[in-house]
Order: sequence, then structure tokens, then C-alpha cells
Amino acid sequence: MASSETALRLLLAALAVYDESDILMDERTEEDDHPLSPSEIVHERSKVFADIPFSRAECERAWKHICAFVHKNKESGAIGCHRPSARAKLMAWEKIIEGATLHGIDLGKQFLVEDLWSAVIEEAEHTVIDEYPFPRSLFDAIVRRLVDNSPIDGDLKWANLDQHITAQWTAELLLESSNGTPKAVLNVDTFSSDWKDLLPEQFRSYASIDNLDKSCYRQPESTTICFRPNHSY
Repeated sequence: MASSETALRLLLAALAVYDESDILMDERTEEDDHPLSPSEIVHERSKVFADIPFSRAECERAWKHICAFVHKNKESGAIGCHRPSARAKLMAWEKIIEGATLHGIDLGKQFLVEDLWSAVIEEAEHTVIDEYPFPRSLFDAIVRRLVDNSPIDGDLKWANLDQHITAQWTAELLLESSNGTPKAVLNVDTFSSDWKDLLPEQFRSYASIDNLDKSCYRQPESTTICFRPNHSY
């Protein structure tokens, strides 16, 4: 476990950060409808892993844990590996939840991954014509992160989100995305309400601080909560 955590820290240091400023909608291009091939993705990821002195399995676990992804820059054409910030993941997840809700996709049950992505795209098109809300590769990384025992490669046609993983992950996103801001310390009731809004209805009963991993938060007072720095997220 300790070596996997170290692999995670090294991977965090090695990858470029994809932040909320990057998630602003990019114009759709022909390349968006012709994503990178599996071999291109594996090649780019392997170059990163080559500089991390841990097993490939440990690197892959860390890669999945932080929702790392390979993305081709629209303007430069450069292919690179990225790790999304907490804020970028939160913004992407909010768009996923919105698309699922408006298109009647129940994320608390098994669903078609392609249907969910189509719902996200269609909702974006209602606001800005012919644009994607964020990279498909980031979408895939988030879905894989929330599906228990899913590999980081291969076709993911159907998905079942794991309740425990999804609830823990969304809570951590809320806490970490507020870290370092004037709203770093959150009211517990407000936090709990916002947390539930990020979960499928069937998962909302799990949204209790008692169910959170205590390593990810601290409570300055009984009525407040904030992210715990140095948490291995």
C-alpha cells in the first residue's frame, strides 16, 4: 500500500495539471470525432510510467485513482498526459450529472457509457453550438474511476457506479476544490446538501460524514468541515 501511495505522489508530480480554466468549452474539431487510438494512449502513458520506479500495476492503479488521461491539444496537436485538478473533475462531474438527469439516465443503475456521453454533449449544445464540454478521455477516466475493478484500458460499454467509491470521491472533490479559497471551511449542513446533489438518488443516503474516510477531512468545529492537506487524493 505504501509503495502504491508513493507511485501516486510521483505520478502527480510528473503529469501536467488540467485545471478549470482548461475545461472551458473548446470548439469541436474533426479530431474530436476521431479520438486517439488505444495504441497511442498506451504509448504516451508508458512514457510517463517509464520514469516512475514502481511496477506497472502500481502505476496503473495510481493513474486510475487520479483520473489521469491522455489528450491531444486542439491548437498545437501535441499529445500529452494530464491529471485533472479537483475543480476540473468537479466541473466535469457536474456536467455529467446534469446530462444524466435531463436525459433520464439513472446513474444508480447499469447504464450505457456512450448514452451518457451523448447526453453530456447534447446538453452542452443547448448552450454553445457545436462544442464539447470537456475531453472525452477525461469523461472515460472519471467513469472508470467510479466503477469498481474496471481496467484503465479497453472498451467500457456498460457501467455500474460503485456507491461507496462514488460517494467518497464526490465528497473529496467538494472539499479539495474549496481548499485554499475563502470558502475552504464549509458549513456541515451546506456541504452535506451540496454533496447529495452530486449523487444519484439511490446513493444519497450514503452522504453522511460518518461514512467519509477520516483521512480526507478535518472539522475545526462540530458545525464545519474542510479538506485535510496532504491527503493522498
